[in-house]
Amino acid sequence: MSLENSIEEALKGVQYPGYSRDIVSFGLVKNIVAANGSASIDLELTTHNPEVAAQLKTACENAASSVEGIDRAMVQIKMPPAGQAPAATGAQPNRMPGINKVVAVASGKGGVGKSTTAANLALALAAE
Repeated sequence: MSLENSIEEALKGVQYPGYSRDIVSFGLVKNIVAANGSASIDLELTTHNPEVAAQLKTACENAASSVEGIDRAMVQIKMPPAGQAPAATGAQPNRMPGINKVVAVASGKGGVGKSTTAANLALALAAE
């Protein structure tokens, strides 16, 4: 197993603050490079919270340093600016011609009339 793979396995033990999932399964780890006893890890966060960033940086450095053959770990964190969502990576929204707005009808419980409401709403809007 390469050092990069070993580091990735170690990072699977780093949980995102407030969640039970790890940062690898969330897709936050973008790049891992290891050479000469050093590791470089790139994270791309979806939050601009500096406390979360600092906590993840420390946890990642500790996890990477625990891998045999790694003496030093450097973590680069990319965050979106405050008030801005991260840029989509080439994803284009699925758009249908003639559809400008979408109305969602939802409930956590079944049998409460979601389908009936959606059908009646569609017919009422079409009649306008």
